[in-house]
Amino acid sequence: KCLQRPVVPMFRKQFAIGKKLQSATLFITGLGQYEVSINGAKVGKAFLAPGWTYFDKTVLYNTYDVTSQLQQGKNAIGALVGNGFYNINRERYFKIVSAFGMPQMICRLQIEYADGSTENIVSDESWKTAPSPITFSSIYGGEDYDAQLEQFGWNTNAFDDSKWKNALAVKAPLGKLLPEQDYPVVLTDSFLPQKIWRTDTGFYVYDLGQNISGIVQLKI
Repeated sequence: KCLQRPVVPMFRKQFAIGKKLQSATLFITGLGQYEVSINGAKVGKAFLAPGWTYFDKTVLYNTYDVTSQLQQGKNAIGALVGNGFYNINRERYFKIVSAFGMPQMICRLQIEYADGSTENIVSDESWKTAPSPITFSSIYGGEDYDAQLEQFGWNTNAFDDSKWKNALAVKAPLGKLLPEQDYPVVLTDSFLPQKIWRTDTGFYVYDLGQNISGIVQLKI
């Protein structure tokens, strides 16, 4: 089965802290993969989290101590959720094809205050969502990114999300939700091109000198 090209969504939730904070813990996963931030700053160092599983049996979630990233007054959580191995189509290069569903996420921010009280911010229909600048994403076929679609500050507390839509509640995956206990994928090194040339058809080719699994960093 092959689904239509999924939208790679951005989710955000704004909330307020009015009491002295003791600790804050974020439990989160996104299918296929997610990147989460609080007040505009990335949470954790993991890349392409969570790890790949057979989603009808197991879905992994991650836990982060985010106490230092919260502040008194307004706060905002932002999450970008992509396809990963959760939705692979035949539009470009592929090795396997699987389509468990559209990108989705679940999270719980557990806040403990100095007075002993607690508060939980959970993913529900009160969150806001909009399409991201990622117009195509495939674990095998790469990614298309349209910078003209960027919404500056979308994951900060100062952003106006009045034009965003409310998130939709979806049916949970079949897999059992379990904590991820392995080491995360992280960015470990960077490489500069050893050679750059322009083809007769107007394309630029960058030779990095070795095969890598990596991301392009481009300044224009």
